[in-house]
Amino acid sequence: IKPNQKIYDMFMASKKDFLYRSITYDALSEVEKNDVHNFLYDEIMLFNIDDDPIESANIALQFPEIVDSLFQELETERQNYDARNRQDPLAISVLAQVESYDCETSTNFQQSWGDDPRYLNDEFNDWNFVWQSAIDHIQ
Repeated sequence: IKPNQKIYDMFMASKKDFLYRSITYDALSEVEKNDVHNFLYDEIMLFNIDDDPIESANIALQFPEIVDSLFQELETERQNYDARNRQDPLAISVLAQVESYDCETSTNFQQSWGDDPRYLNDEFNDWNFVWQSAIDHIQ
């Protein structure tokens, strides 16, 4: 689906533009941005999230070796998966999602909390702080 330019521009003007800025999308010409064929969903999709967090450019055909490797890893994990051993979410990961919530658009985007130095404390387990942060952030 073609990114909505008006919404993209709104996010670029916000304090959270670093979460959504796409080097890949920004590099497209106006003609390429308006060509819906550049944004069609495919059965297999691969994105460079560092440069393209809005997932505007499918690079699966350019990197078949990465796709194959990921499918092999997925198959290995599928064979070893046991739902009875699932883990509850970490308070720190939920806090990261709370803090990424954009009140202006009522939108929360999943983000990699493990890459942000503010969220590297795996020992953090203060759920009262998380819920109070959610309330404070939304108010």
